[in-house]
Amino acid sequence: MIREAHWNPDDINGSGCIGLGQSCGSPPGLAVVCPDWQVDAVCQLNFFNSYAVAHWGSWAAAAAHEDNYGWW
Repeated sequence: MIREAHWNPDDINGSGCIGLGQSCGSPPGLAVVCPDWQVDAVCQLNFFNSYAVAHWGSWAAAAAHEDNYGWW
């Protein structure tokens, strides 16, 4: 997560993924859950915490996946 947005909450990458953890899609889920995502880092952290736990089971598992594959 740190590598992806460099702790910049209003980051948008070249693929259009947004926020601290680079939420993708059309529209990105982050923009739906956090309408003020560009300035609401707390909402982003809650969103990405829910994502990490739901998809990987824990932050440790998400970090291990990122270490092995370069994305989470």
